[in-house]
Amino acid sequence: MPVEFRCTGCSKLLRTPDESAGKKAKCPQCGEIVDVPTQSQSVVDAAPTKFQQEVAETNPFGHVASSPSVALSNPYESPPISAPQVKQQHLPVLEHRQISFDETLRMCWEVTQNQLGPIALCGLLYLAIAVGTNMATGFIAPIGQAMKEPAVQISGQIVQQVAGFFVNTYLQLGLLIFGLNLVRTGTARVSDMFQVGPYYLRGLGLFLLMTVIYYGVMLVCMIPAFGTILTERPEIIIPAFVVFGLLGFTCGMYAILRMVLAGAFLVDRNTGIRESLRLSDQYMAGNKLATFLLSFVTGIVGMLVVLVTCCIGSVVVAPFMLGVLFPTIYLLATGQPTYKSQLHV
Repeated sequence: MPVEFRCTGCSKLLRTPDESAGKKAKCPQCGEIVDVPTQSQSVVDAAPTKFQQEVAETNPFGHVASSPSVALSNPYESPPISAPQVKQQHLPVLEHRQISFDETLRMCWEVTQNQLGPIALCGLLYLAIAVGTNMATGFIAPIGQAMKEPAVQISGQIVQQVAGFFVNTYLQLGLLIFGLNLVRTGTARVSDMFQVGPYYLRGLGLFLLMTVIYYGVMLVCMIPAFGTILTERPEIIIPAFVVFGLLGFTCGMYAILRMVLAGAFLVDRNTGIRESLRLSDQYMAGNKLATFLLSFVTGIVGMLVVLVTCCIGSVVVAPFMLGVLFPTIYLLATGQPTYKSQLHV
């Protein structure tokens, strides 16, 4: 007798042979990996009680009355207050692993080759929205400059930066969601890029905190360089700013490498800001150097692609980091299944 159960990702009714009970199956519709139950998931009506039998015998409409033990579903009923705002899925257990430079780069290349169309479309949307926001908010500063009003010019620059931060946060979270589904299942839906709603406010707080930490670390490292200004000796000031500037950049990059997976944890595990940062620091242990080399190499190659293609390649390079590279690093570092590991399921 086949086993019937619902997919935890899209609620599609699945049917497998009884010998597959207790194993894993892949949903043909959404690609979700689901545990096959030992028996079909069905609702069995409870046996009628003595009171129900008496009512059915004396009530002329008893034969059509529904059993009070079965709850009637109302399609117009409002959800309870305790209903979760984010769809909960069965997620695999996390297992800390050390990523390989070659394996990660090879997987990123295969994903990009197989799903170049959706990735390029996401990149086109990303660039169009980001550039459109910048143009829509960038007219204030030139007006202030033409009016010779520093206050208007500064206000325009602030508005442009704030609007850019809000929009870029949404786009970056969207690319992470898109990329996680892409690397997990091997298929991509551009609509995933716009499923940011439940995570947006926490994403704003997370990215703002990460920015503050990065620049805060850099400023702390630069304090000795600022101190040399008091000497009024250029032969000391300039080398000091160069040396401590490099030190600040290095320390800032180290801080970013510890936090780089926080956004992926937030959208994948629905964690809070603090928990996302803690998990990122935990699973980046032993993976910082490989992540830095991957980011550096792909960044250099990406710049060359943009230059050679006269900026046309930006539609692929722009979403590659957040939409392919970092989701791949996240899934491999946390020991979660990818599309390659599920091919044999």
